[in-house]
Amino acid sequence: MATIFTSYAQDRFDFTLQTGYPLSQSVSGSLDYEMQGGVPPVFFETHWYFLPGPFLNNLGIGAGFGFHHMKTEDPDIGWLWTYGSGASGALFYWPVYTSFKYRIPVNTSFIPYFKFDTGYTFFDAEESIMWPDDRDADSYVWGGAYIGLSAGITLARIINIELNYNILNSAIGTDYRYSGYWQYWEEEYTAKVFFITAGICL
Repeated sequence: MATIFTSYAQDRFDFTLQTGYPLSQSVSGSLDYEMQGGVPPVFFETHWYFLPGPFLNNLGIGAGFGFHHMKTEDPDIGWLWTYGSGASGALFYWPVYTSFKYRIPVNTSFIPYFKFDTGYTFFDAEESIMWPDDRDADSYVWGGAYIGLSAGITLARIINIELNYNILNSAIGTDYRYSGYWQYWEEEYTAKVFFITAGICL
């Protein structure tokens, strides 16, 4: 089994571009809220594989960059207060992470693998807000820890298919003027996304 990947001796790097479909999404903050699907998640990754050695030959360490977009027609979570018809909001996540990928030596045309990603997610929020009174507000958004767990297969050394589970952390802070005084509100969010992706590995 240790010699199965001998043909990969020249393939110490791989580059993968994947996109997919969210099977379930949720955001927990002040309220648990199920989000609508937005733009499909997109991820770019590159891995470098250790050589030689029967174990290290199949272990890749790399980096990745991703994009998540989740939206809702009534984002009543935290300070995303919306009133009236047609109110909508969206949450944007851009994770940047270190990736560990281990390929299971079956054969060179069908390669199962497991992947663990950890890093930082940048975050932004977009919303349609109608304040219940004439308050003025300034808002601040920032990201937090990112974790990604994946199981997938590589077919014909070109096509990747993955099941993914991502946890993305973020926070929103709002300064608002009410009755002549500035007040501050902060809300932390944890987004959990389960999705399937397919892509090309070069």
